[in-house]
Amino acid sequence: MLAVRLADFADDYGKGIWPTVGRLAQETELSARSVQRILAEFVEEGLLVVVRKGGSKPGEATRYDFNMAALARLKASKTALDGCHGVTHDTVSPVTAATPMGDTDDVDGCHGDTQTVIEPPIEPSEREGAREGDLKDQDDPAKFGKRVKALEIGTANNPWPGAIASSTAWALQQFEKLTAEERRLAEERRDAYLAECKAQKVKNVALGVYLRDKKFLAISPLAGKVQATSTKIPVAPFGPVWAGIRVLALLDGPEPVEMPLGVRDRIRQTFETLMRTSEARARSYVGGKGISVGS
Repeated sequence: MLAVRLADFADDYGKGIWPTVGRLAQETELSARSVQRILAEFVEEGLLVVVRKGGSKPGEATRYDFNMAALARLKASKTALDGCHGVTHDTVSPVTAATPMGDTDDVDGCHGDTQTVIEPPIEPSEREGAREGDLKDQDDPAKFGKRVKALEIGTANNPWPGAIASSTAWALQQFEKLTAEERRLAEERRDAYLAECKAQKVKNVALGVYLRDKKFLAISPLAGKVQATSTKIPVAPFGPVWAGIRVLALLDGPEPVEMPLGVRDRIRQTFETLMRTSEARARSYVGGKGISVGS
């Protein structure tokens, strides 16, 4: 039963299994100790591979993958082609005058065992209401780093303000703690959150805080689109109306400009290298690029 439940959580390639021991115990009606023991036996026998050990944080589950090669080497308990009697290749007891309904004289069945008909497994699309959320839970944690980087960089030259001074590793930890649905919402409403902060003239929080405090849950997914469309006015470029709009934007004060991550990294590395020899040269270098560095 536990093996079947693990297969439910795995993707089509037998990977991405990371339910908690408590959940497995509840869904298989086994004790937590029994689940831990059986999982350890599966690992010892090579049927499961530990991809990442859990337990470093509360509620963090160990991630497993099925060893598909080991599973393929397992032999079936009975070869289907041999059949029950090795002659007719079927598993139906022979019909005799004494047993017109096909039952043998042996009350326990033709082999001393009571045969049980096993119904075919329910398709995943039918199980538990087509568990789309669980399918999303099979996201590969190895790809989380790229998704967090995408949150930092953004699209259309819209990087996360202050990302250069934030810890990407810490943001990644907060991203991993979210459910699959929460991760999707965090990505979907990223631009809407930044647009809302800009419209309200409030400073956005760091990306890790945005994920930890689930700021995206309080943001309408249409907020960014409304903000973008509200500033579009069909006027001729370089005309008087266009010039007036540009002047109004300048009166609001300087706009922070975020450089692409690759450029920022190179400037920061050069600045840190110069700082080892001369602070004045380092500050002159970034000053020439229009970058101010706090004391």
